[in-house]
Amino acid sequence: MQARVEELEARLAELEARLGRNSGNSSQPPSADTPEERAQRPKPPRTGRKPGGQPGHRGVTRCTFPPELVEETHECYPQACDGCGAPLAAEPGPDDPAPLIHQVADLPEHIQLRVREYRLHGLTCGCCAARTWAVLPPGVPRGHWGPGVQALLALLVGYFHLSRRRAAEFLATLFGLAPCLGTLVKLEAATVAALGPVVQGAVGAVQQASVVHSDETGWRKPRDRPTLWVVVAGALAVFRIGRRDGAMFEALLPPGFARVVVSDRYAVYARVAAAWRQLCWAHLRRNFQALVDAGHPLGRAVGNWALAQIHELFHHWHRYQRGELTRTELQEALQPVQDAFQALLAMGGASTYKPARRLCRSLDTVWDALWTFAQREGVEPTNNAAERALRPAVLWRKGSFGHQSEEGRKFVETMLTVGGSLRLQGRPVLPFVRAACAAALAGAPAPSLLPSATAPPE
Repeated sequence: MQARVEELEARLAELEARLGRNSGNSSQPPSADTPEERAQRPKPPRTGRKPGGQPGHRGVTRCTFPPELVEETHECYPQACDGCGAPLAAEPGPDDPAPLIHQVADLPEHIQLRVREYRLHGLTCGCCAARTWAVLPPGVPRGHWGPGVQALLALLVGYFHLSRRRAAEFLATLFGLAPCLGTLVKLEAATVAALGPVVQGAVGAVQQASVVHSDETGWRKPRDRPTLWVVVAGALAVFRIGRRDGAMFEALLPPGFARVVVSDRYAVYARVAAAWRQLCWAHLRRNFQALVDAGHPLGRAVGNWALAQIHELFHHWHRYQRGELTRTELQEALQPVQDAFQALLAMGGASTYKPARRLCRSLDTVWDALWTFAQREGVEPTNNAAERALRPAVLWRKGSFGHQSEEGRKFVETMLTVGGSLRLQGRPVLPFVRAACAAALAGAPAPSLLPSATAPPE
């Protein structure tokens, strides 16, 4: 009976720990926290600074439109002097300053589509009486919608995450005309084909990168539970949908390349040697916070000690990012943290509290993967790059039913890859996708998604 009581108490503690999960001690998103948990979040200390831009902040000023966009110019003159009330001249004098420029941008009352009509004539031969019909010129689509509308529809669904019906409704509201849903799906398939070489170039560049960030999340498909993978390398983000296993990971990042993989502690990433991995310290901080929140004395002791050392680790890392420390000075500053963490893992690994023992022993087996960021240039201690790239896809998943066909999977992967990479590079999305669609129609090379490539013209 005593053994059974201890077993049930351990089970009860495990279930209570699951109930206590929140965004601070697990991978649960902040939006899933209860109002009570949100109220209990630690608030940052007051700095005494006023809200808004701080001294040294790079301000953002109102843009000035180029002269070629200005359609109307209105000259405004004051009628009377603000000082004495005397009437003023109708024209500026030689001592008057240059006028202040105020520009107002607006949409026309009626936005119209540009419709081009091609009349294909059929001519009869005078020799054999055969009739020959003209063909469309190169670059003209066989359908009724050009590359501009095709790119806009693809972005409304795959970048701004509207449903197909809402995207068609938007075009109908804007122009008075819109394609039917079947035509919209065909346009999406044409966009995927046009962007195929673009995506392949990005995949090749990511696979050869020296540092990559990888993460994964669930996706939606009827009668299946696929996984959405993302790999970020610099200003490129590649998305793939497939199984959550090692084969999919190696298809995305083939072995044999000298690269550092920054990730969480998912078992699939163990295929990468510890010396070529970097575990995300933000995830580890949540893991140790979970030990503190579980309430067990041994877990609380291990968790609080680890959180103090992680705080010290990020303090030195931020100093290095600000240029206050060199790489050698960063390594020296982290040495006491490493010594303390080694003692912490030894203590936690010998603990009788199972969650603490399991966490510390697992970290001890991948010790080198904890400190790669201190040894290799370009490696960060967190996986924030992949998580930020994955966030728009998560929002799309929450507001849609995922994909249902192979064509839908390719559309999701393509639009997330192109849109995510262009967002990282700060390049406009619509001109790029339109240029790719127009190039596919004309048989010309597609624009490149690589950061060093020149962006397509507006």
